[in-house]
Amino acid sequence: PPSARELARLFAEAVAGRAAPPGAVPPRSAPRLRRAGLRAALLGSLALALVAGGVALLWQRGEEPARRPAAAAPKLDPRRTDDLLRALGAEVFVSSQLRSKNAAAANLVDGRLDTAWNSRPGDLEGAWLAFRLPASAHVHAILLTVGFTKTEAKGRDLFLMNHRIARVRVVRDGRSLGERALDIADRGLQRIPIDGAGGEYRLEVTSVVPGTRASWREVCVSELRVPGELAPGQAPRPGASPIVRVGYDPPLAASLIASELTAPESAPRLARRLLGEIGERARRPLASALNTRGVRLEREGKAEDALELYLASAELDPSYGMPRYASARLYAQKGDREGCLEQLTELKALGRAQTDRLRRALSDEAFAAVRDDPRFKALIP
Repeated sequence: PPSARELARLFAEAVAGRAAPPGAVPPRSAPRLRRAGLRAALLGSLALALVAGGVALLWQRGEEPARRPAAAAPKLDPRRTDDLLRALGAEVFVSSQLRSKNAAAANLVDGRLDTAWNSRPGDLEGAWLAFRLPASAHVHAILLTVGFTKTEAKGRDLFLMNHRIARVRVVRDGRSLGERALDIADRGLQRIPIDGAGGEYRLEVTSVVPGTRASWREVCVSELRVPGELAPGQAPRPGASPIVRVGYDPPLAASLIASELTAPESAPRLARRLLGEIGERARRPLASALNTRGVRLEREGKAEDALELYLASAELDPSYGMPRYASARLYAQKGDREGCLEQLTELKALGRAQTDRLRRALSDEAFAAVRDDPRFKALIP
């Protein structure tokens, strides 16, 4: 590269040439102008020499001039995920399923919008889908389609031909979070804001719009996703995929019984139906849910409703002692001596495991009205 001295000389000559071109006749004031031009030339030469010297030094070292560092990429929160269901291999449940290989419940979480879960025919308003997440997770929203979004190659639009969901109720751990209207014209994933902890979520269909094919009477959902955040210290499970089940499992069935959305008078009937659908493994969870609901009603001052649930719980699981003691207390408090003694007799028949519970009746003020009865004394070990 040219040296700094050579660059300065060339710059000075160029400035001097502009000030007095060859052959020009300078006016009387030319010496003053020339002196000013020379000063400007010298200052410019010095500045250029300094810059040129720095550049030449970098060239000699094989370096480039310093550049402004690029802005750092924003850090991503490793706990955030587009779908907690897939990240954790969560359990997903549906109310029913159409008997067709193209309508499987697993289609709900396969990541595709050209497949769909279909409920059984007639399972429309009242159909539901649910999922269970760790309470330590944080749910941002629930995303789902309102129908079957596929259009077939022959032009059949399955979105318009099937029923579409117009409204759903969101329930978390048995408590309603309210209802949400959905856009039946929107084929994409629709967002239901949550911003809450994990737990057991259920979407209950409360309103549908019929499709153009009258004989198709199923709820259809192409995809379900749950964006959110994992718990601190928790990582996605590699290769995990959601586990999809048709119908309730015992914990989910029990949560339905305990839910405030289930009227107390209908809870025993629902419990018996669910027991028939699920089988013996659900007997104690359902009975426990009835008892828990009874305790809640008793605390609210609804003793008669509570008593009905205690008795239903004991009937559903005859080996369960807790509802028998609770019903005996309420009978004693309402002055029904015979009802109280009957429940205590059945409690004692369950064996030595109930001894502590029976002895508790001696100090429980609810039994004050029957303590003088010899039959009561004979029941206490």
